[in-house]
This record gives sequence, C-alpha cells and structure tokens, in this order.
Amino acid sequence: MLKQSQALADLAWVVSSAPLYNDEAVVAAETIDVTKVDGEHLVSFLERVESYRVGRYFEALLHYWLEHVRGVRILAVGEQIRDGKITVGELDLIFDDERGRRTHWEATVKFFLHVPGHVPSEYPGPNANDNLERKAVKLFEKQLPLSMTRRPDVEIRQAFVRGVIFYHPELSAPAAPVPYLAPEHGRGIWVRRSEVMTLQSLGFETVSQFHKPCWLAPPTGPTHPIAELEGLVHGSSDGISRPQLFSLGRADDCVRCFVVHDTWPDAA
Repeated sequence: MLKQSQALADLAWVVSSAPLYNDEAVVAAETIDVTKVDGEHLVSFLERVESYRVGRYFEALLHYWLEHVRGVRILAVGEQIRDGKITVGELDLIFDDERGRRTHWEATVKFFLHVPGHVPSEYPGPNANDNLERKAVKLFEKQLPLSMTRRPDVEIRQAFVRGVIFYHPELSAPAAPVPYLAPEHGRGIWVRRSEVMTLQSLGFETVSQFHKPCWLAPPTGPTHPIAELEGLVHGSSDGISRPQLFSLGRADDCVRCFVVHDTWPDAA
C-alpha cells in the first residue's frame, strides 16, 4: 500500500525537480508546499491508477497537482487520437490554465545511463532499446505537434519532462554540452553487479531500495547499512536481470544508484 509520506515526497519531486531536457517548450521547475496537500486524498487519487508503471504514476501525480493543487480545469487525460480504427497517438493532458489558455502538455519521466562510446546512443535507458535522443525526437517532433491538427483550439504546447542521468563513478563524464540535455539535470550513479562492494569506498553509509512505481523521490521507508546492498541486489524478486534502483546515503547527502547486470547494456 502506498504511504502518504512517499506520495507527498513524490509529488514534490515531480513539481520541483529540474527538467531533463533543454528546450523552450519545456516546463520549468516550480515550488510546492506539500504540507498543505491532503495526503489521504492524494493516496486515494493515486490508488485509482492501479499501475506499477513509473510513467503512469508520474502522470497521475502531475494530474493531481494541476487539478487539486493549482485548481485548473482538466479537459482530457490520455486522449486517444485515431485515424479510422488505428490509434496514431495520445495527448497526455489538455487543460485550461489559470489565465484560461487552452494548454496541451506531454508528460514524461526518464532515466538514462551514461555509457561512453555506446552505439547508437551514449545515453541508453535501463531498457537499452530506449535512449535520450530517441525520446527527445519523439517528444518534440511527434507527440507535441500532434495537437496542432487534432486540437486546433490549443494555445500552448509544452513538455513536462523530469528525470535523472546516471554516471559511472570511474567513467569520464562528457566534456561538451549534450544536445537536448538540460545543463542542470538531475544526476545519479550506476555500477555493475560485480562492482557493488566498491560503493563503500565512496563514503556511502546507508542504502534503501526504490520499488515501482515509486522511482521518483528517495524512499521514505527503512534504510540498511551499505554492507547489506549486495544482499539486497541478490535478493531482489527478479535477481538482477533488470536494473535495480537504490538510494545511497552519506552524511547529509543521498544519491540514486542503478545496479545493472555485468553484460548490460549489450545483453539487455
């Protein structure tokens, strides 16, 4: 069951975290006072989504913020666009903002891992078939323009995109700016399963595990000594066939960390 503390933390993360992409159509971070949000009502709203997909959970939190915190008028959520009997796309959110402007938002949360020299992209997702550039092209060139012909009443088209880029501690980060990527994007680290024990040498003291769909704000649940990380990885429900996400703590800092199989991304 979803805890109120986690739901409120995730709502704050969605609204206030830095955008992942750098484009004039991207919605900037805003502030939110979650102490004024009804946690019980939020959990009830989210539980109606009934999905373990991180993207659907992210969209539901965004929907809640717009309707129940900002108080805007929602006109459509996940509006299917069809060409005859064929579905050609979907409009994530259509709403009238506080000034009455008809607005179309495409919402997405993405995690990419930096792998220097990897082809076709140095930024594959946990599912290596996805990557930073492919998603950006789809978002800005296909999904957002879809409302131009299907929703001509729309005045504003924007992308609400959040996420994190994970860098390997021993691999060089890119020296030059990366197309599409916002300079102040969220950051984490990633390691292979055989490298898990090296994390203790980086000063991390505690670990907690993210569980889908709550891959957004750091877990509000129990923490464990960092020495138990290897056991948590090996004890996960599907082994490490899929990347596992953890929160590592040291002093007053916490860092997201993906642990991937030793053959990832080539055998993902």
